[in-house]
Amino acid sequence: MTFDQRQVVWLEKAKTGQLRIDLVKNKDSMDFVGYCVSTITNTGVGEIESIFIDRAYRKLGIGDYLMRRRPKNIGKVKNEKVKIERSPLFCPHTYF
Repeated sequence: MTFDQRQVVWLEKAKTGQLRIDLVKNKDSMDFVGYCVSTITNTGVGEIESIFIDRAYRKLGIGDYLMRRRPKNIGKVKNEKVKIERSPLFCPHTYF
């Protein structure tokens, strides 16, 4: 799926409360250093759509923190599974 196609899906999910965006900001510089975009389906499958940590802030546990904040419930839907979509260059979808 292209980024433009993903944007359309995200906007639709945002309208129904099925989208969550977590941002990480350096409290000293006030610069954003990372983010995580999560969605949840009507059937309760949460998906980490996109995650990024600035290279200078990696290995500090920020990504781990964001992954643990995965969409346990967004809006009225609670989830049992989380789907992480990775680049097909690396490996297929992973559920946990």
